[in-house]
Amino acid sequence: MNSLAVRAFALTIALAASPALAADGAEETDRRADMRRMVTALTALLPLATDATALGERRADVTAHLDELAAATAVLAAHGTDDDPSFRFLSRDLASHGALLRDAHAAGRDDEVRFELARLTATCANCHSRLPAAPTSAFGKEAVAGLDLAKLPADERVRLQVATRQFEDALATYERLLADPKRSGAALDIDGHVTDYLTVALRTQWQTDRARRTLDVFAKRDDLPGYLRRYVEEWSRTLAALSAESDEPESLERARTLADRGVALRTHPASRAGVVFDIAASAMAYRMVDRATEASREVAGALYLLGRTDAWTRRRVWSSEARYYLETAITMAPDAPFAADALDLYEEYTVFAYSGSGGVALPEAERARIDNLRVLVFDSDE
Repeated sequence: MNSLAVRAFALTIALAASPALAADGAEETDRRADMRRMVTALTALLPLATDATALGERRADVTAHLDELAAATAVLAAHGTDDDPSFRFLSRDLASHGALLRDAHAAGRDDEVRFELARLTATCANCHSRLPAAPTSAFGKEAVAGLDLAKLPADERVRLQVATRQFEDALATYERLLADPKRSGAALDIDGHVTDYLTVALRTQWQTDRARRTLDVFAKRDDLPGYLRRYVEEWSRTLAALSAESDEPESLERARTLADRGVALRTHPASRAGVVFDIAASAMAYRMVDRATEASREVAGALYLLGRTDAWTRRRVWSSEARYYLETAITMAPDAPFAADALDLYEEYTVFAYSGSGGVALPEAERARIDNLRVLVFDSDE
């Protein structure tokens, strides 16, 4: 993996978890050890987080695990002190998860602890489901060796399987989830399991036929709302089309075309009819940046495309990485034709991220970051 791809993609956690992203020698050994510490702590915490009373009743155990998690993420984030701003963006996100969890638990905010644990696991899973990969990672299997994953609820277990790159196990777990009669079809979709399944199936394995067969079975559930059934049927047709077009060469223009085909399927702003095209376009864009050996307008264009499509491929808004892609695209090519649009989208995402029932509370650091990006974009036009 070249240095640009590491900077453009990797959460620091990936540097330890993926052999393709790892450094050599002692640094790799240290990163893997810290990753193992993080996975061990996280796996111990997840069952407690799903129990309504365990976080309070087992406070000493939870505190010890959270301290270990915070220490591991802080050390891993220290590997992200690279001068590249986009890499620092992801590194500080990783470190903030560990610190937030520890501080929230110390203050007795158990609901926040549950939320941040889910967010951290989802962040790891998002990072590790970006690029083609072997069905099973030897390091990932080693990281969870001795841990009884069966004790975790299926939705938590599958996130950990993806986070540790156990993709074949993850796909099987997703397929069992989608067939579980105890979970409503609508809830499975709202919780993100359908699009997460498609993301893993397409980006890491490109298993269009397997995914289509799974959707065809899912579409026969008698509890699907009409809108969801129509989405699933459209997604199945898209998968069939992608399978037939699998020999077409990859390019930024092809990725844009796929994304535009997804846009064409949307009959209203919230429509997700084109989500499979979005996932396919993002998969191609990820591979393009991964192959790049230097920064270029084409790479920046691929990152901008990732920022555009991320909104459609994330059912959990808080796990979206669109701001990271957009910031990197702007920084890499501030004079590109798409830069102003990328800035608008970045600012919108940022304001939304810091909004809630109490209004908008945008930190000064975020305002300064937006202002700096604006200077980059508009000064480059002069």
